[in-house]
Amino acid sequence: MRINKALRFSVSAVTLAMIALTSVSCSGPESSQTFERILSVIPDTPDTREWVAINDYARMRQEFQIDAPSTNATVEEQKEYLFELLKWSNPTERLQVAASPGFVNDAKYLEYNLKAMHNLGLGFWSIDQDAEAGLPPAMLDILKGRFDLEKTRQALAVSAKDDPPSIETYGGNTIFSWGGDNEINLQKSLMPPVYDFLGRGGRFVVQRDYAFRTTETPGIKLLIDTQNGKHASLSDVSEFRLMAQELSSLGALSALLTNRTQSIDFARSILSASGQYKAQDVEKLLAQEPRLLRYQTIALGMAKDEKGSYALIILVHADDPAAAKNVTLLRQRIEKTSSLNGSPWTSIILSSSVTSHGRVLTAKLYGYIARNWLSWYYQVDPLVLHE
Repeated sequence: MRINKALRFSVSAVTLAMIALTSVSCSGPESSQTFERILSVIPDTPDTREWVAINDYARMRQEFQIDAPSTNATVEEQKEYLFELLKWSNPTERLQVAASPGFVNDAKYLEYNLKAMHNLGLGFWSIDQDAEAGLPPAMLDILKGRFDLEKTRQALAVSAKDDPPSIETYGGNTIFSWGGDNEINLQKSLMPPVYDFLGRGGRFVVQRDYAFRTTETPGIKLLIDTQNGKHASLSDVSEFRLMAQELSSLGALSALLTNRTQSIDFARSILSASGQYKAQDVEKLLAQEPRLLRYQTIALGMAKDEKGSYALIILVHADDPAAAKNVTLLRQRIEKTSSLNGSPWTSIILSSSVTSHGRVLTAKLYGYIARNWLSWYYQVDPLVLHE
């Protein structure tokens, strides 16, 4: 399950959807800097600070001892691989993952996604991580792995013979484009070679280590400029860099990084606008003490250790004392407060470890929350509510 991109953190922040998703890729973890490397190619903008979703498929393959599909595996073979890796066939074990597989906005279009990637000479045999960043309609999609531009050219010579792309060279890269910027044409919905469910052709860049997709030319050029050092990346932002370092060190399988913290005002606006709760119930929920001190960014992740799977929360603060104080306050919130459905957090989080070092607070949460590590946040269930 997963939140649709078009619903995520609208600029007005009036609506949040709750659905959780699933995702994957290909060949052992390359280092302990996985998340930092992805952030280094994502431009720092107000939109990307609100939404970055990253999946580490290489880490998943290592954890679950599953091999990547063979080179040039068929669409059906790649589907089988993803279903095994993500446990999509087993509702009780199905993984909740932050980003959808590959270049597509919605997991329900998986088969189309695999066919579109095939038309670009790409496949899950060579994808180790992927990421989504920004807000609609200017989402940025990134694949990390091993790719070959010449194979993409050869594939497009066949798959795009009747609908060839416009080709532009920019910043040492070849950009393949179909249609206008964010141009919707429902008559081309899910049509080959690469049109998405809204009939947008998009812009594509294939390099040795990365492949990019956007639905507008400024976005693809911004990715290239960031990679070429002409625009700041999210790895240049200390709060995001600290979150990425912690995610990498703990071997997170999937993660969401954002500056959308659970302030009282934000939680009140979203819960009230949802229409699901009475005003007095919202106020009663938000009045639960203690509240955390303000923090600047939050990352949510999923990881495993010797105790099993756990939900991961990383909060970055303005200073060390605030992080240290919030260790005590978060432990108290888990012990003393309740979730949106009225259940005590202690019935959802069966055990926990909350620590801090420097400006960073790290919480490992075991129990039922590990299976739905994103859902509580999508629902704005105020576990980490702050002043």
